[in-house]
Amino acid sequence: MNDNNRFTKLIIFFSLFMLLLISPLFTTMSKGAEPPEKQPIQKTPLVKKAPPKLGSHHYSHAISFGGSGFGDGSFDQPVDIDVDSDNNIFVLDKGNNNIQKFDRNGIFLFQSEGEQWNGERLYIKKDQKWNRSFDGPSAIAIDKFDNVYIVEANKNLIWKFITEEDEAEYPSDTQQIELFDEEEVNKNEKIRKKLVIIIGSLGSVKGKFQNPTDIVIDEENNLYILDSGNYRIQKITTRGKIKEWGSYGSCRECFLNPTKLAYDPTGFGYIYVLDKQRKGYILHKTDTNGNFLETLDVFNNPRNPILNPTDIYIDKDGFLYILDKKSSTVYKFNTDGEFIQKISSPAQSQEATLKAPQAIIQDSDKRLLILDSKDNLIKIYDQN
Repeated sequence: MNDNNRFTKLIIFFSLFMLLLISPLFTTMSKGAEPPEKQPIQKTPLVKKAPPKLGSHHYSHAISFGGSGFGDGSFDQPVDIDVDSDNNIFVLDKGNNNIQKFDRNGIFLFQSEGEQWNGERLYIKKDQKWNRSFDGPSAIAIDKFDNVYIVEANKNLIWKFITEEDEAEYPSDTQQIELFDEEEVNKNEKIRKKLVIIIGSLGSVKGKFQNPTDIVIDEENNLYILDSGNYRIQKITTRGKIKEWGSYGSCRECFLNPTKLAYDPTGFGYIYVLDKQRKGYILHKTDTNGNFLETLDVFNNPRNPILNPTDIYIDKDGFLYILDKKSSTVYKFNTDGEFIQKISSPAQSQEATLKAPQAIIQDSDKRLLILDSKDNLIKIYDQN
């Protein structure tokens, strides 16, 4: 009996030992084997196109008008262009010594040769003296009242044709010319048809000019005149006060061969000056009080060299345009000098193709109007 009990206990002990020994194996089997580690699926990365830069647009040719000649609607060496508040287009023609006005679609409206304005020949009173014809005008600008300003480099003066009376004051030596029709002049009547303001004359003191080449106007109607022969900018306020800055040389605050101005209308009040230095072209950036801020070198990029810039312009969104006659291209930058795009028309037609861009402006519909001096055409491009 004792032997049987001893054998029974031995069997129980052995069974418990074996159970303890194999229980982990059952646990592992019940859980199942761990699956092999999954390898990540190799995906071919998508090649995404870089998004267009801010300010990059497509421009399509809309219309062209003009052509070479001497009559109404024709040009002989046009040099500058601007638009009024109704998007009427004014073209300054150095060869014909006149201004021509067109509607927004290029329909001819009138031309002026100084004493003639809006198709009406006007006269001065007998006691006034006035050399009434243009002589090599170089730039045009239109203010917020639609008054028209003409820079005459040969006569060293600025014309202002009054469209709407304003409260502007002028330097003390400014000449004011009252224009009448012929009958009123003979009767010595006082019903004025037009008022012309003539600012400046040859000289180097404030308010005098030597070969002025360009003019821009700010929102307050202050004038900024590039007095190239005196290597300076002159600011004439609406109160007739004059401030000047710049001098001759290659220093940071100097001009060597300044030719064009641009004004930033976005509220920052920057003035840009195109200047040809000994090593090439640069852009001076100043504020409206004459403080030089920086110099931008946007001309020597190997991919987009600008070899013969003819005009600079800043639109109401703050983008800078530089025209290059050498490459027949318009280059677009932001006002920090970062390149955005080239604007050059494919050979759609002779009228659409840019050949020698001379001047540029943007109207209120954001159309680009480009004066092409090669074929004496105004070419208009829609922004899409």
